[in-house]
Amino acid sequence: RKKNMNIYHQDLIKSNSLVQFEDLPMGAFTMFVSHEWLSRKHPDPCGIQLSCLCSVIRDLRDQKIGQVSMEAIHRLTYKHNFSTTAKEWTSLLSNAYVWYDFWSQPQPCVEIEGSPERQRAEQDLANALQTTAAYVERCDCMVILAPSTTHEERICRSTGRRAFVCYRTWRRRAFCVLEFFASYLSRRQSFPVLLITSCYGLPEWISPVEAQKLSVGLSHFTCCETNHLNNMACVKPATSDVLHRLIDGIAEHSFKIRNNYTLARGYLSLRSWWLRGFELSITRVTSLEKFKKYLRWTDADAEYTDVEGVTTLMYATINGNIDVVQEILKSLNDEDADTRKRVIEMRIRREGYIFLGIPGYTNVLFGAMAWGTAGIVELLIEAGADPNVLDRNAADPF
Repeated sequence: RKKNMNIYHQDLIKSNSLVQFEDLPMGAFTMFVSHEWLSRKHPDPCGIQLSCLCSVIRDLRDQKIGQVSMEAIHRLTYKHNFSTTAKEWTSLLSNAYVWYDFWSQPQPCVEIEGSPERQRAEQDLANALQTTAAYVERCDCMVILAPSTTHEERICRSTGRRAFVCYRTWRRRAFCVLEFFASYLSRRQSFPVLLITSCYGLPEWISPVEAQKLSVGLSHFTCCETNHLNNMACVKPATSDVLHRLIDGIAEHSFKIRNNYTLARGYLSLRSWWLRGFELSITRVTSLEKFKKYLRWTDADAEYTDVEGVTTLMYATINGNIDVVQEILKSLNDEDADTRKRVIEMRIRREGYIFLGIPGYTNVLFGAMAWGTAGIVELLIEAGADPNVLDRNAADPF
């Protein structure tokens, strides 16, 4: 409601209105709301985003929306669907809790500048931002709240008017993309990401691999956009560290808990792609021996393929590691023609690897086009990779 728009974290703490994660009742459904701030001091000055959120949640609760399904492109590409019926939504929302940054994190902007309370709030907020990924991971579902509106302060250079804000601009904000990656790399999330772009349109589950198209390092950081005004510290190195920890966490979880070495190796191999845009964020190994050690290659794996038939050439390719790709191709020159062709043309299993964004029946040339480099593509074609190969969706690598 309009009268509640200026309620912030410190107010809710004083009124004992917030619930800690540890105190949530059994069976609670928790939602992390990710959104782009519409001004520097308040996330939603006119209440447009919150009004949209309340309207959609109310319609879901009252069963006015029959079903929420996965986006069509994901269903067609990966042959995978996720849907939630009206009855299921009513059950979920009967015991639901929301994490919203303005209410759930300290807000220094409401304290007097230079006061001890302001300094304490700034330090608490800095600590909270470092653990945002943990908040996302502990929630059952992340909600992207991105209705079309205008920013209160940002001006469009081409028109001189207030800049538009929508899902497209949400995908450009560094912290929004980091939250998306935290959801994508979560070890316990029960639901995909829910996208809300209008109080009139239908919400939809979106593909977790949408994060693959984005990059935190190439997104817009407020600190950098303002040229680090008033000696504002740059948060880019800190977000790089958070992303490293997320990748290490999901890989370790896949190795030890899921016992899925192929998935874990995929996460480790894609690290360089997800960290593009960050300087000195990763040091690649330059030999096949060290790369196998990085992937935790075991005695159960063959020389060129693991137990699920994914090759070291595929892992090195999606890692963008041209040195290791060259070494593998050089070693294949010593093999017979059949072995060489089999390794280069080895296909991914029929169902693919959905959480890595790899469709079924793809091969190393697909991986090179998606995550590798032009140099790797050239090496593979020179080595005899078939450019006319088709994946499960009858698409070629190009």
